[in-house]
Amino acid sequence: VLGYPWGNYLHVKKNGYKKISTESPDFNAFDNIGKIMVKFSSSEKNEKNNIKQYGLGDMTSTVYPLDGALEDWAYGGWEFFQSNA
Repeated sequence: VLGYPWGNYLHVKKNGYKKISTESPDFNAFDNIGKIMVKFSSSEKNEKNNIKQYGLGDMTSTVYPLDGALEDWAYGGWEFFQSNA
């Protein structure tokens, strides 16, 4: 997975049984750059070696939400402190 930081519990919403994230403030930037990365990482060479195309999305929607990890501190740690102040 090529996951971008936006993965804490403050931004979780449910879609049936699956937890997904609300859209990050800079979603378009993450998504556009991520699509280019997926395109270049999913080259003909990778297909010959049976390497699947990478998934793309925020960490909550593609992996799982997690408080206190990179997804919090590198991107939105300030929200954690504001909500607990």
